[in-house]
Amino acid sequence: MAACLAALLAGCGAAGGERARPTPQGVATGGSLRIGVSAPRSLDPATAQQPDELLIAGALCDTLVAQDPISGELVGGLAESWVVSDGGAHFVIKLRGGARFHDGSAVTVRDVVDSLNRLADPDFASPLAPLLAEVHGYAQYRGDVETDNRLARERLAGIKTASSNAISISLSAPNADFLAVLAHPATAPVAVAAAAADPDAFRRQPVCAGPYRVAQPWFGGEAAIVTRRFADYHGRNLAFTGGGAGYVDELLFAPVGEQADPRSRPFVTRPGQGPPPLPTLDGLDVVQVPSWRWRSVAGRGGREVVTALGPGIDYLGLPILGGSTDQTVERDVLAARQASLRRALSLAIDRTHIAEVVYGGARAPAVGLVPPSVDPGVGACPAAPLRADLDAANAALAASQVDLARESIDLVYNDEFTNGALVAAVADQWTRAFGVDVQLKAVEFDDLVTELGSAASSIDAFRMSWSVTHPSVDAWVHGLFHSGQSGRGNLAGFSNQDLDELLTDDARPETSDDDRRLLYSDALRLLCDQLPLIPVVQQQFGFAVATARVGSAVGTYAGGHLGQPLLRELHVQS
Repeated sequence: MAACLAALLAGCGAAGGERARPTPQGVATGGSLRIGVSAPRSLDPATAQQPDELLIAGALCDTLVAQDPISGELVGGLAESWVVSDGGAHFVIKLRGGARFHDGSAVTVRDVVDSLNRLADPDFASPLAPLLAEVHGYAQYRGDVETDNRLARERLAGIKTASSNAISISLSAPNADFLAVLAHPATAPVAVAAAAADPDAFRRQPVCAGPYRVAQPWFGGEAAIVTRRFADYHGRNLAFTGGGAGYVDELLFAPVGEQADPRSRPFVTRPGQGPPPLPTLDGLDVVQVPSWRWRSVAGRGGREVVTALGPGIDYLGLPILGGSTDQTVERDVLAARQASLRRALSLAIDRTHIAEVVYGGARAPAVGLVPPSVDPGVGACPAAPLRADLDAANAALAASQVDLARESIDLVYNDEFTNGALVAAVADQWTRAFGVDVQLKAVEFDDLVTELGSAASSIDAFRMSWSVTHPSVDAWVHGLFHSGQSGRGNLAGFSNQDLDELLTDDARPETSDDDRRLLYSDALRLLCDQLPLIPVVQQQFGFAVATARVGSAVGTYAGGHLGQPLLRELHVQS
C-alpha cells in the first residue's frame, strides 16, 4: 500500500490520468438556455434521486469520478488519479489541485471525507446512503451492527485522509467496480460546514464545486432556478469537452409540472378533474416530452425530438418451468434443457413490436442483459433478437424436450403503468409461436417480491425490472445473478458456481479496468447462454430540443448512464 500511495503521489502508474477531450473548433460561448424540469424537492446533491434532481445536481456539482457520456469510460472529475489495490478492496484517490467551492473556499480532502460521511449519516437520512453500503464500517455507522468502538459509530471507518491531497476508501469485500459509485451526484463533495450551519438554506442554494452555481435561493415558487457560470471552476473534468466548464453563461431550470400520459400511466386527480395539463414548449430550449407527443413536437418551432437510452430494463423471469421437478433427470442435463427452453421463449419475442406498439417508443428493444448506457462496450445476447426468430426458437424448444402446446404458464406481474400490456403482448406472441396457454395473474408488487423470495415459490414466470443508480456493470451482473443475491435482486433464484467464482474471485478483485471488462464480458456470455432472465424492453427518453437555436459540442444532445441532456456540451447557435 505504501508503494501504491507513493506511485499515486508521484503522479505515475495511476488510473484516471489527464486525457482531456478536445474542444471542437467554432463552438460559441455565452448566452443562456432554459431547461424544462419537474420541480425538485431539494437542490442538495446528497438527496438527488429523481431524474431532474440528478440533472440539476450534475450541472452544479462535480463528482470525484465522472462518466464520459460518449465512451462510457470512467475518468477524472475532481479526482486527478487513483490507485486500486488489495484485490479491489482499497482505493487511494488523489484530488486535483485548484478546485474551489461556490463560496470560494478550496476543496480539501477533509471536505471529501466529511461529504461522504454526511451522505451515509443515519441522522441525515439520505435515501441514497446505500450507495456506500460496501464501505468498511457502514453497518456500524448506520447502527445496523452494534459496536463498542465510538469512532465507528460516529463516522465511516473505511473512509480516511491518506495525505494532504488524497483520501483512502476501504471496502468490506473486494469490488474494483465500486469506483463507479463515485460518479453519482450524491457523492459529490460539498461544503459540509455550510450545510451544517443552515441545512434549509443549503437545500435551496447548495455549495459544491461545479461549473454553475445557484444565483439565488430556490423556494419553489419562482419561474426558474437560476444558475450562472462559476468563474473559479477548475475546468478539468475529463468527461466533457472544454474541461466541463459548459458553454453557456446561464442555465435556467424552469418547472413545467407533470407530463402524464393519460393512455397508460396512472395519475392522481381529484373527483371531476382530468389529467394534469401538459407543459407548453414556449420559451423552453430543452424539455423531456412523453413518447405520445413526439410526432406532434417534431418540427414545431424549430424543435426536434432526440432520444436517449435510460438505465432500466424490463425482464421476464422463469425460475421453474417445463419438467423441473423430474427427479429422474440428472441436474446438469435438466439445467441445459431449462436453458434451451428459456432461449426458445426469448427467441419468440418480437421486441421491436412491443417497444413500438405497447410503449409508443417510450421503450427500446432490450437485446442484452445490461443496457449499453451503463457500458457501451457490452454486447447483445444472440437469443434476444430485435424481431422474433421462430426457426431458432423452435430448434431451441426441441432441444429442451418440452412440448409447450401441452403446457400452461402462469405469468405473474404487478398491474401498474403498462406492465399489463407488456405481459399481454408477450403472452400473445408465445401462444402464436408454440400454442402454449399463458395465464396472466396480476398481484401487488410487494406480494410478488415476497413470493419470489420464498423458497417455496411456485411462480412459473414473472415480469420484473431492474435499474442501477451508477454506471457499474457489476451492479447489474452481481446484483441480478449472483447466488448470494437470491431472494433480493436475484429473484429468478439463478445459481451457477462458475458465474459466482468468475464474479467473486476474478472480476471484482481485478484492478485493471481493461481486464475487468473482459471478465465481465465472459460473465455475460455465460449468462446469455443460460438466460436466467429474458430482456424485453429498455427505458428510452425523448427530449424536445430547439435545435434551430441549440447546438451540441459532441454532436448529440443527450446520453450517458441516465439518458439525460448533456447540458455541459450544449451551446447557443451563433
